[in-house]
Amino acid sequence: MELNSNLRYMPEIQSIAAYLRQMQFKRKAFGGCDEESVLDHISQITLQYEAVVSALLLSTEQSARQIAALQAQLEQYRQAQADQAQAIWYPPAPQGPVYPAWPAQGGYYG
Repeated sequence: MELNSNLRYMPEIQSIAAYLRQMQFKRKAFGGCDEESVLDHISQITLQYEAVVSALLLSTEQSARQIAALQAQLEQYRQAQADQAQAIWYPPAPQGPVYPAWPAQGGYYG
């Protein structure tokens, strides 16, 4: 049995593959394999796969939470970047007079 290259690194999948390679069914004197033996093996394989699926679901949920947190953080960074760009392109209006007031005696030339 050849495993998909992505699954090869999961120890649980390797353990199931090893179990499948080594399993042997009890034989009946007439009619092939003992049904109870076959059902026991199927039960064992099912339990092992259920454990793998549960672990994968948990990992998927954790990844989804991490992705959501990173997306929220990215949105905060984008908003901060937009605020900074807004401040650069449209600086706040100056407070107070823009030009100096005329001196009290006759203006600048007088």
